[in-house]
Amino acid sequence: MVRAGEWITKGLIINDLLKPDFLAELKKAKLNVVSLISIYEEKDKDGKPILIPVITGHENKQEIKHKILHLNSPNKELLDEILKIFKKFGAK
Repeated sequence: MVRAGEWITKGLIINDLLKPDFLAELKKAKLNVVSLISIYEEKDKDGKPILIPVITGHENKQEIKHKILHLNSPNKELLDEILKIFKKFGAK
C-alpha cells in the first residue's frame, strides 16, 4: 500500500538537494535517485503563469554508466532551451 504524505522543512532550498553531499547521503541510505521531476514556470499569451513539468532520468544502470539522460516534457521549446544549457555542461 502506498501512503501519501507531506512534510514542510525549513533551512533548505531546491539547490541544496542537488549538491553532491546531499546526493551522497541519499545513496548511503540506499535511496537511489532514478529520476527528477522539475516544474518550470512560464507565462501564457495573457501573461498568466503556467507550470510545465520536465522529467529527467535514466532508464537503467547502463545509462548511468554511459551518461545517457532522458528529458521528457509536453513543451518541446522548453526542452530545447534546457538542452542548450545542458550542452554547456558537457551534454552531447
